[in-house]
Amino acid sequence: MVVRAEPSAAAPVVGKLAPADIVMVYRAQAGWLRVDLLDKNNTKGWIATQDKDGMIPESWLDVRVRASKMAQKPWPQATKIDMLRKRVRVGFTEEQVRLALGDPTTKASDETATGVVSAWAYPGRIVTFKAGKVQSIKTIE
Repeated sequence: MVVRAEPSAAAPVVGKLAPADIVMVYRAQAGWLRVDLLDKNNTKGWIATQDKDGMIPESWLDVRVRASKMAQKPWPQATKIDMLRKRVRVGFTEEQVRLALGDPTTKASDETATGVVSAWAYPGRIVTFKAGKVQSIKTIE
């Protein structure tokens, strides 16, 4: 998604947003949002809230739903930002992983002498839990 200098599709592009980028929104104006990117350049500009057909992009709806659910939780702000960026960390709970990444493609569990270990598979990674918390994150190709 592009960030423009003015709220117009013809305005110069001043930056680009990746799907997991976080922005500060300052105001809305006829299909546009005035934003500050939280990047090293402190980029400021406008992003369109609708695509060329007048529809709200599906990625925006996903982020809004996840952010709404997270806002009610007493988790640290850094944890919430990681979750919005679809990043998981060792120590996250199963609920935090599910909000960050969605439902796993497959789940498996193994009972060991020290307790039950669960593994959730996602495209490109396997998240392993012990006692309901992330124990490891393995990248797969």
